[in-house]
Amino acid sequence: MKLAATTAATIAVVSLLTAPGFAFEISKTEAGATVHWDTPEVVYTIHTAGTRQMSNTQAREAIIESFDTWNGHGADLHLVYGGEIANGHHGYVKNQENSNTIIWEDDSWPYDPNALALTLTSFERGSGRLVDADIIINSADYSWATDGQSGRHDLSNSLTHEVGHFIGLGHSESEHATMFPSAAPGEVLKRTLYNDDLRGLNFLYANNTQAIGSDWTDADVATESDDSGYRINDAQVHLACSTTAPGGSPRGFGAFFALGGLLLGATFFRRRRQPRHTARRSTLAVAALLVTGVVAVSSSATATTLPALTLDQVTVASERVVLVEVLDQAADFEGGVIWTHTTVRVEECWSGDCDDDTLVVRTPGGVVGDLEQRVHGVTTMRTGDRLVLFLEATPNTLGQVFRPFGMALGALRVHQLGQDTVAVRDLTDVALVNQERVAVHGDDMTFAIELDELRRLVRD
Repeated sequence: MKLAATTAATIAVVSLLTAPGFAFEISKTEAGATVHWDTPEVVYTIHTAGTRQMSNTQAREAIIESFDTWNGHGADLHLVYGGEIANGHHGYVKNQENSNTIIWEDDSWPYDPNALALTLTSFERGSGRLVDADIIINSADYSWATDGQSGRHDLSNSLTHEVGHFIGLGHSESEHATMFPSAAPGEVLKRTLYNDDLRGLNFLYANNTQAIGSDWTDADVATESDDSGYRINDAQVHLACSTTAPGGSPRGFGAFFALGGLLLGATFFRRRRQPRHTARRSTLAVAALLVTGVVAVSSSATATTLPALTLDQVTVASERVVLVEVLDQAADFEGGVIWTHTTVRVEECWSGDCDDDTLVVRTPGGVVGDLEQRVHGVTTMRTGDRLVLFLEATPNTLGQVFRPFGMALGALRVHQLGQDTVAVRDLTDVALVNQERVAVHGDDMTFAIELDELRRLVRD
């Protein structure tokens, strides 16, 4: 009875703290600026290499259709097809000619192979002004089509969603919206825009309420925050806080907790490994998280699709699982892509061969000078952070450099809540597809778990 009362009270707190006036989200820089294009006309191109999975004509027609879907609607933004180019590249190179390019990778995928596609955005750190955006499609590992074939990802459906991220939008919490963060193979519903998508478009580029129908409502949300993060007991927390609802109100975990997140790890490990007393302890841990403010964690503008793997599956696939503290970071350009090398101190080794006291973790995205680059679905790490990392060796590094397996799937951030230590897996930044090829909302696989319980489950 006491547990039921605690749960009910917790859900009530969530409802009060996270009720949104808008369902759409906008992307933010680490400094808190809105990510946006500052010109009314943005030109995009298509790499001439194309893909062997369809003709260039088929791909071009689907791509143009996806971009044109966002044109008009009262917004002061026009996306213009600039033709095919042979020298398009991933990312942004200063003092060189850059282009916003859609690129297929049929033979070599340089990012985590679990990603179906990703959008790489480059923008000024202070102002949020976009200087480059590329959509990169993983055709080396996944199948694509233009006619909604079952078992293949529909190009128009996926790209219309990606173009929303291209212009600075994040996810929508409305399941009918194009920017809702899930899409199963063969789905075609995201080829057209929903009212909430138009709200987001006009908020960024016109704020034209007359273009979206009579159900427009202003946000009425106020959550204490600042430019650098959100608070737990007066301690700064950084959990990929790069997307907010209009007006600056963060969101991400709220819907998850209110819609069943109190079950926590029960559905993410095999049920036979989750005894009843664990669920009770985990539920109380979530109540503590909510009361102390972790509910204010926000998701990033999602532009990456990953398989919906449980932590059990991620553990089996990883070469080692470690509890670490971030010691130092260095970021630099490799071609047009910023790669960040993070040095971590190994506090505990839970699985695999862990002879080293320190490890180097390599992830795409980061900050160099005044330029910030983001690959959504990559967990942001900062000096002093503690994380549980599920690692695999990065190819061609002789086992000396690692990456989290499955990007955000393999990284849990650790929080100290009084005497309790809790690990949080935040998948609100990604769209997921499960093994049955059914779309899964990232919120549905986001959870918190006591660190001791996570350690036991990984080691068992």
